[in-house]
Amino acid sequence: QDTFPDDMQVSLYRITQEALHNIAKHAGASRVTIHLWRTPAGSDPLKRVTLKIIDNGCGFDPAGVPPDHLGLGIMRERAEAIGATLDIISWPDQGTQIEVNWKVTVR
Repeated sequence: QDTFPDDMQVSLYRITQEALHNIAKHAGASRVTIHLWRTPAGSDPLKRVTLKIIDNGCGFDPAGVPPDHLGLGIMRERAEAIGATLDIISWPDQGTQIEVNWKVTVR
């Protein structure tokens, strides 16, 4: 059975928590979908975990968010701390998708 590092699990939990907080506070969304995928146990030595959080809220222009905006900055820092990438796809009036991708080769 494959296990993933505790710090990775905690970081994904905290990123999800912060995203849900931001959605509740800013998005006015009526629906949020959370997807979590992982490479099956015993498969390819390249292990992947992907977390997607998608809402149907008001959306925003990610380029217009100041770098010191705490919520998005904290999520990005948590992703980087575990060697993951965090991408935000959003447009005004079209909702937001946050995607975290983590991968590592296990030998």
